[in-house]
Parts: sequence; C-alpha cells; structure tokens
Amino acid sequence: MRRFALELLLLPALGLWACGPHSDVNDNHNGGDAAGLFDAAVVPDAFESDPFVDDDGDGYTENQGDCDDNDMLTHPFAPELCGDGRDNNCNGAVDDQEPDEDGDGYGPCQGDCDDMDPAVSPAATEVADGVDNNCDGIIDADYDGDGFTVAAGDCDDDDPDVSPAAEEICWDGVDNDCDGSIDGQGVDADNDGWGPCEGDCDDTNGSIHPGAPEVPGDGIDNNCDYMVDVDIDGDGWTVANGDCDDNDWTVHPGAVENCSDGVDNNCNGLVDTQENADNDGDGVTVCDGDCDDYNPAMAPGYAEDPTDGIDNDCNGVVDDAPACDCAANNEAQAMDLCTPGVTLSYGGHASAHGYRVNNNFGAIGPRHGCGYFMVSSGLAWDTNPQGAAGLNVYNANPVSVTGCFACTIPSGGWPHDGPSGCCESATVNDVAFVHMAITVPLNAQGFSFDFIFLSSEYPEWVHSAYNDTFYAVVSSSALGQVQNVSFDSSGQPLTVNNGWFETPPSWTQSIVGTGYDTTGSASGWLTTSCPATPGETLNIWFWVHDEGDHILDSATIVDNWQWVLTPLSGPITIK
Repeated sequence: MRRFALELLLLPALGLWACGPHSDVNDNHNGGDAAGLFDAAVVPDAFESDPFVDDDGDGYTENQGDCDDNDMLTHPFAPELCGDGRDNNCNGAVDDQEPDEDGDGYGPCQGDCDDMDPAVSPAATEVADGVDNNCDGIIDADYDGDGFTVAAGDCDDDDPDVSPAAEEICWDGVDNDCDGSIDGQGVDADNDGWGPCEGDCDDTNGSIHPGAPEVPGDGIDNNCDYMVDVDIDGDGWTVANGDCDDNDWTVHPGAVENCSDGVDNNCNGLVDTQENADNDGDGVTVCDGDCDDYNPAMAPGYAEDPTDGIDNDCNGVVDDAPACDCAANNEAQAMDLCTPGVTLSYGGHASAHGYRVNNNFGAIGPRHGCGYFMVSSGLAWDTNPQGAAGLNVYNANPVSVTGCFACTIPSGGWPHDGPSGCCESATVNDVAFVHMAITVPLNAQGFSFDFIFLSSEYPEWVHSAYNDTFYAVVSSSALGQVQNVSFDSSGQPLTVNNGWFETPPSWTQSIVGTGYDTTGSASGWLTTSCPATPGETLNIWFWVHDEGDHILDSATIVDNWQWVLTPLSGPITIK
C-alpha cells in the first residue's frame, strides 16, 4: 500500500489534509519507500474471550449458547437473517438449512411465511380463508382485477378476460367464462361434427365445415378455409380473395414487390416504380425495402423496439432484442450495441481496455445479456488496482484527441480540475480510451448506457490533485457542442469527488472481489441518456485517465446500450 491505514486511524477526515496532501515521507505519491509502510504496522496483542462474559452485549454468553459472541445479531432465539450465510439463532442451521417445522417442504428461508402451518407455503393454493396461503404477501386477492377471485370462481386469476362473467371467445383455447368448457365444445347445430368454435363457418349447413371438399364455381367456402372455390397456383389466394394472377404463385396480396419485373406482385394496382410512393412518410418506399409502407414505425435501418409487436427494422423478425453480446468480439457488442455501422479505435495500453462475455468482474455481473466492457487507467480486470507503478505508457491531452469539448454543466459543488469549457488543457497520465463511430438508426432520437466508475483513489485523495477522471465525450449534431455527457450529481465529470461515490461497504452494487472493495470504492450503477440525430454518424469516446501521478488505478465498466426512440431534451446522468 502506498497510503497506510495508520494515517486514517489517527486523523479525522477533515484533518487529513492539515499538513497538505502527499506530505508523508512514506507516501508513494511522493516517491517514498513502500517498504516503510511495514515499519509503522501495529499488531494488537492477542487475547482469549471469557466464555462467561457477554462480549457483544446481546444478553447471551458463549457458556449460554452464543455461537458468535462478537456479533450482537447472533445468539440463541435471534431471528434468522436469510441470505447472510450465518447461523443467527445458533441452532446449527445456516439460512436455507433452517428446519422445515411444518413438513410442507419449505422453511422460513425458502419463503414459508408460517412454518407452523403445513397449508401455508409458496407452493400452496390461495383460498378465500383470510390467510396468505401462498406467501405472496396478498390475502384472498383478485389478482387480475376482473371482480372475481379464485374462491369466487375465477379459473384464471392472472387474466382479466377470464371470469364467470366473461363471454366465450372461440378459437383461443381458453375457457373464458369458467364453465368448464373450452371454446364452446359440444355446440353443433347442423350435426356435421363441427361447431362454430371448432371452425364451422356455417353451422346451419351440414355440407360446410372444415375438411369438406371444395366445390369449384359454387361461390361458397365449402371447407371453411376463407377462400371461395379454387386456388389454382397454390399461393393461398383465389381470385375471389384478391389474387390478381392466379396462375403465378409469386403474385398475390401481401407478396413482396419486385420493383424491376414489370408485374404488380402484391396486387395493389401499382407496378414497379409506381410503388415509389412513400405512403407512410418514413422516407423509405416499398422498392427501398419498406416492409410496411403504411406504418411509419417500420423501415430498414430502424432500431427495433422489442415491446411494440412489430418488425421495426424489417429484418423479418418481430421484437428481436439485441443478441450480439453473448458472442461479442469487441467492446460495442459487449455493451449490447448490435446495430450495423459501428467502427472502433483505441488509445492507451492495449491491456487497459477490453470486453468480457459470460464472465464477471468480482461481484459485478452484466446489466443486460452476457457481457460488458471496461476501460481502465491500469490493467483491465486487474484485482490489484493499488499497484506500486502505473502503466506510464500513454499520456495525452484529451482535447488533442477529442477536440475542444465542454467538461461540466453549471451546478456548483466541488469543481473539476479544469475550466468549464475546454477542460484538461494539460497532459494527463495513463490514458485509456475506446472511440466508437456509430451510425444512428433512422428512428432513434437518442441513446442511453449504464456504467459504474471504480477508483482506488477514494477516499484518501478526494478534493486533491490526484483526481482520476472518466469522460463520455460525444460529438453529435443534436448537441450544441462536443461535450462530456456523463456527470455526477453536481454536474461535474466522474471523479472520486463525485456525489455518487459510495462509502464502503454500503454499495448499491457489490464490488467484492474486484480489488476496489479493499482499496477504494465505486459509484454504483449510473445511467446516461443523450440525444442524437437520426441517420448521423455519432462519435463517442469512453475515456479514463490518472491525474497527478501514475499510480492508484481507476476503471469504468460500460453495459446496456439502448437506442431511445422518443425525443430527449439533453444529456443527463441518473442513479
């Protein structure tokens, strides 16, 4: 360690700076001998606990059965705290090993809300008895809000369209009215073996039903396939149903228009170049690949909205979510940026940035999918961020790489070391960045991404010259200037000064196993949203550097890139 614990034990937080930062001769920031730290180590005398003394003040001694007399939450009859990996009540069982007192297959740490009643457990069926039988926190509820509970006859209390008062809907495979009959089974007025809910399109005529032979030329849909008479070319459409050429199976309503064959393929009355009308005003015609020229939310080059039930990007798949990060081979794919038109470049030491798939960094797992990427002032994924020497291989002025950019937004708080316009006019140390040039989908109004900033500079060097920094610098015509778009709660860039840095070990996202849990801390997951212009080439630099020296690393993990399809007023970072 370059800053030893003795300083923190002897000095209050504010008095830490009384002699000025980095004044200690043993401080590695000033080139001191790291070995000197061990000369100041203090080893407390060992002692034995008296089994008849209540060391933790919980009312029990070791002689009275306290199995951990250094923890006041652990003693006989203490409530078991499920999930903490400890035997809180000293009964010899840890968490889910707690005994199942009522023999229903579930113990208290497995969700049983009444372990003395075998009729109450997470697997039980809720009944109208004034008891939370299934331990979901709700007693005798009408879950779907249709006015009926299970006890009152609702046969599917998760579906508001199913209840004793609902009407039966044919062909949905559901007993909508809870009468025990699905789709009106048993109704067959013409005795042809088919009822209306079984597909009989005329239940008054015994010769009309599914499977009946189609009679050409009689003008009747004999077999109830919704096509009258014959389908000559076998494309599923007859002349009566709109087929404008029943001798060509590639021509029928809904067919893909071939814009160079001189044929009205989709039978809409337009041939080839006549299809160039942009009926939905989305800038793309049928002949340009618009798969639905009457829906402005569908066109090639669009971002997919995985919640709207349509094929936004016209790739033939409805609501396909980004899926590239589980086989990622670069940082863009690792953070779920799967749209085409992305190029990457890098600055800094090659080992200071990288991506991971199906892997975690300590306790930090992906926010979405299988992977994420890191950019670091030290070695990426290194669990010893307080190494004695930094990379010291790439130092740069950020403005020389990204161009002049706005660094902060006016909101007070501790200022970043640099002006509010073009910041970092001086060369900084151990720079690592990933630059992405991205083609914005034609329907996207902006983007968002999640990130977590970790630093081994915290808390010793808060408000000092050793001010490691993370930038997300964006160049987009939707912004008034090139600017950093990821801020802390005071409008400043992400440093150890930022208002979201969390005091160990009270992390909203555990960082155990990263090395930053023992030397440093983190911000917790944050989300930045930023406007963009549809169709433009957007540039973004994910940048981390060390300031003041080359030691004590900082890193940023980035994940869950999403395109925003509604307008954004400006860049914002939230927790």
